[in-house]
Amino acid sequence: MIRKINYLAIEKKEDAKRVVDIWISELKNMIKTGSYNISDVNINNLEKLLMEWKFFNKKVIIYELLGDLYSEIGDINREYTYYLKSLENYFITNRNDSYVIINKIVVNSIKTEKYDQAINFSNLIVPLSKDIPKEYKGKVCYNRALSFKKLEKYERALKEINLAESYAYEIDYDEMKKFLMLKANCYIKLHRYFDALETYRQVLWILEYMNNYDEKCAIYLNIIDIYKDKGDKEKISEYINKAVNLLPNISKESYYLKYIYLELGYIYKYLKKYNLTEKYFKKAFEIYPNDIEVISKLLDFYLEVNNDKEIFTLSENLFNSKKEDILNENQNFNKILSLYLENDYIKESKDLLNKMIKGDRMNEKNN
Repeated sequence: MIRKINYLAIEKKEDAKRVVDIWISELKNMIKTGSYNISDVNINNLEKLLMEWKFFNKKVIIYELLGDLYSEIGDINREYTYYLKSLENYFITNRNDSYVIINKIVVNSIKTEKYDQAINFSNLIVPLSKDIPKEYKGKVCYNRALSFKKLEKYERALKEINLAESYAYEIDYDEMKKFLMLKANCYIKLHRYFDALETYRQVLWILEYMNNYDEKCAIYLNIIDIYKDKGDKEKISEYINKAVNLLPNISKESYYLKYIYLELGYIYKYLKKYNLTEKYFKKAFEIYPNDIEVISKLLDFYLEVNNDKEIFTLSENLFNSKKEDILNENQNFNKILSLYLENDYIKESKDLLNKMIKGDRMNEKNN
């Protein structure tokens, strides 16, 4: 529909309005269906049309939709540009719901790590507080809190979180959980471990109602980190047992599984239970065989405990399965080569170098 529009034939306001309405409908459909088939030529034609006609309320909508579209695509610069254009037209129209687009600009600023900018934009929302629904007040306060936390202003972040919580408790468990996690992180940064533990217990209370075993397990591991700092091995054992007992209930598709297995490996290494350290690092490797972090942690562990046999086996497997680029992208190649040389494995060292050189040449050809 958009491609068939003849912009040169638009002479009347009614025709222009009809075209803009078509665009609004098409953009909504693109976002809904995930079909982002849009050209710069069409965008330029639309921009010229909007400049020619003073459809300020329509501009608010269409620029916001373009911002949403580019947000979905992942073009954060265009996302910001169109959200800003939408906001400019909000100010012209004197609409009282500009907090929606301002909050989107705040989120964009956080994504681009412009935390001072995020706070400055969120300040524009404060005079509008009487018109803002509770769910948006919670979101605004949370984004301010997150920005202050990123700026390492933890006390100020806690004040914003407390405000966010006052709205979250009237919204839903997901919002409450999100706010509490940010709160716990701030407490940890301030070394207020008792408060952090109490906050994590509130999160666990929420998770009891949600059956999120992976998140619950991750919280147990966060709690263990606090007890590690306190040197309380009895509590560490208590919570690690709770975490391990949840593992059968956690899907292999879980977002948290890599973190859980690696963290269990770290904790058992802290407890000097190296057989269990290896067990969970290997579990992580089984599920994420191409993950550089996972491979690095497993190789580092084998280097620490001087398990030359496993290092050689793992490195050979990576080369034989044509995954030498994983080693090439981090320090493990140098570690393995050094180990071969230290043990007078001259032939193996040459093979390792030849395989790496061959791999580099193949990469050059592919590029």
